Amino acid sequence: MPPLAEQHTRMRGFPAAFTVLRLPTPLKMSYEAAKKRAESYTKIVEELPHMRRETVHLVRQAVSEGRHTYVLDNNRSEGNAPLTVQALTEDARRVDHRAAAGHPRAREGLYLGAAQGADSEA
Repeated sequence: MPPLAEQHTRMRGFPAAFTVLRLPTPLKMSYEAAKKRAESYTKIVEELPHMRRETVHLVRQAVSEGRHTYVLDNNRSEGNAPLTVQALTEDARRVDHRAAAGHPRAREGLYLGAAQGADSEA
C-alpha cells in the first residue's frame, strides 16, 4: 500500500465530513514480517518518522477543514500502538494554534486510537 500522503493525493482531497487514517504496516514489509518484528508489543521497535509526519500533516489538514478526524493504529506499524498514538498526539499538539484559530472547530480534540487486533497481546 502506498504512503498516506500518496493515498490522499490519489483521492483528491477528503471526500466526507470526517476522515479515518489507518496507519499502515511499514512500507515494503509483509504483514508477517511486521508482526514478527513487533512481537512482544511492549515497545517501539522502530520509529517511522515519515509516517508520523504524514499522519500529523493530514490530521492538521482535515481538522483545519472542519472534519472530524480519526487515526487508527496497530502494533505492526511501530511495535506498540499505544506508544505510537502517544507520540502522534504529542506531535499534533505542537500545531501552531494561531494558524488553526480561524476555524471554529480547529481546537476540538482529536481521537487517536490504537486498534487491538488478533496480533496484540493486550
